[in-house]
Amino acid sequence: MKPKLRVLVVDDSEVCRDVLREIIEAEGDMMVVGEAEDGEHAVERVATLQPDVVTLDVEMPRVDGLRAVERIMAQSPVPILVVTAKAANRGATAFEAVRRGALDLVAKPAHGKDAEAGALRRTIRLLASVPVMKHVSGSRIAIARPAPIRAQVRIVGIGASAGGPSAIAAVLSKVPRDFVPCIAIVQHVLAGFADAFSDFLRAHASLPVHVVRKPVPLASGVFIAPDDAHLRARGDTLEPFAAPPVDGHRPSADVLFESLATVHGSRALGIVLSGMGKDGTRGLAAMRRAGAETIAQDSSAAIDGMPRSARESGAASRVLPVADIADALVRATRRT
Repeated sequence: MKPKLRVLVVDDSEVCRDVLREIIEAEGDMMVVGEAEDGEHAVERVATLQPDVVTLDVEMPRVDGLRAVERIMAQSPVPILVVTAKAANRGATAFEAVRRGALDLVAKPAHGKDAEAGALRRTIRLLASVPVMKHVSGSRIAIARPAPIRAQVRIVGIGASAGGPSAIAAVLSKVPRDFVPCIAIVQHVLAGFADAFSDFLRAHASLPVHVVRKPVPLASGVFIAPDDAHLRARGDTLEPFAAPPVDGHRPSADVLFESLATVHGSRALGIVLSGMGKDGTRGLAAMRRAGAETIAQDSSAAIDGMPRSARESGAASRVLPVADIADALVRATRRT
């Protein structure tokens, strides 16, 4: 018999811990091996219990979730899932926890919401198989500088999922304020968290950050897909639209990339960053066929699903560590 996944639940509310225990253990393949009411106890119990996954709230007494993530990933690395309330003042903090080493975030399931409870269990199962390393944001081995991009770029598309917020923030933090092309982003986030994600990115980017809720002209800045809608290029604009999910995703990186291939061809650049699954591979391949440069994050991605799919399929013309991607974008805009 396959051993049960072992989960540590960290939340300052005893009621929330009880609810999470009931949800996690509902289908019999997972068990809660311990609980912690604050970050200090979480660090201690991860070290002693060695769970397969930790679910973690971000706002707690003594040691909060942000510092707990840093200490756990430095001392006893384990997949961490942030489980947070759908509150505006918590969302940006939850994304910051992902930047510091947590792998993904989900909303706290409301009582009686079976779909939310099922999503929590599925995410825990997925994260349990993800290898993690100490010092997630530490230095990486330098690689040879890639050849310069040949065509000047007008628009950059970025697709990411779990582990993506930290990679996107790392890229944007190095993009200068005078970067002219539009940057369009599809990040798989929970419905209701697009504004929180934009707030998180504003703390790391020198460019203005917008959530696209109506058609907008291409302009310098960062433009994010809204909650539960696709983002696509159409003429000289970006627009949201509510077509059905593609392979379970809305927004879908494939939808964005395919529109960039059709509308902008070699004047576009596509990037796939950390995430589970294969979203973005088909669209990135369409961009490459249209003459666009396409980049996949290297195997150092926090979750090497989407990037690996893009690399192995040949959709990515280049493979770069996240630290080198911003430099590649800047060079792309300054070539004629």
